Amino acid sequence: MAKATKVNKSAAIREALNANPDKQPKWIAETLTAKGVTVTAQMVSTIKSKVKAGAGKRRGRKPGRPAVTKAATNGRGRTGGDAYDDVQSTIVFVQGVGGLDKAKQLIALLEAARRM
Repeated sequence: MAKATKVNKSAAIREALNANPDKQPKWIAETLTAKGVTVTAQMVSTIKSKVKAGAGKRRGRKPGRPAVTKAATNGRGRTGGDAYDDVQSTIVFVQGVGGLDKAKQLIALLEAARRM
């Protein structure tokens, strides 16, 4: 005895929606049921809303932004420590590049490069 093949109901609904975008879910459900695919109007509505909303669309961070892990933040969404640590890091940077004027020049170059 041959084994009956299963029909992917969601795929059948999506095909019917693509072929008949202006039809109501009840009509699509009746049409598919007549073809041997038992579906309800509610199931058609659910699939229709997911297709419309772009279900399966990959969500994530915006391109060009570095990923910040939870371990790298201090629990308030900021990276690093408190303001004292930020000031200390800035002082080390300014001293490392050779003074405040040199640091300002480097920051201006970075801003110009970012705008390109």
